[in-house]
Amino acid sequence: MRSRLTAAFAAFAMLGLAPQVQAADDVQVQMQQMQAQNAEMEKLLLAEQQKSEATMQKAHLDNTTKMAQANLDADVQLEIATRNNINALLIEKMRSNTKISSEIIKAITKASSQPTHEARMGGYSDVIEQLAVEEPVPAV
Repeated sequence: MRSRLTAAFAAFAMLGLAPQVQAADDVQVQMQQMQAQNAEMEKLLLAEQQKSEATMQKAHLDNTTKMAQANLDADVQLEIATRNNINALLIEKMRSNTKISSEIIKAITKASSQPTHEARMGGYSDVIEQLAVEEPVPAV
């Protein structure tokens, strides 16, 4: 009799647990679906993050390039203005009959042939200093 009762309880228990087992299976399926959705979302977010980083790097590179170009343009403009000032000083000295030494002409040539902007500007500075101390030619 006991085995019949045990079997009956087992059957009732199985019937009572069947909906719970089905619910647990449903929850497990939903969890798997959510995990798959989360994995897909992570992939999308990672791709978006990489795209954003690439855009930021490009913007930084563009800014760096623009800044370097602006610096180069400023250096060129400064060098042109300095050469124009030297030419103006030479013309003024010629008009006032001031002797211009061959050393100054050599210094201008040497400064112009320097490979770097800094070296050329240093040479031009020396030329301007030499032009400032030239003595006028005595009137005949």
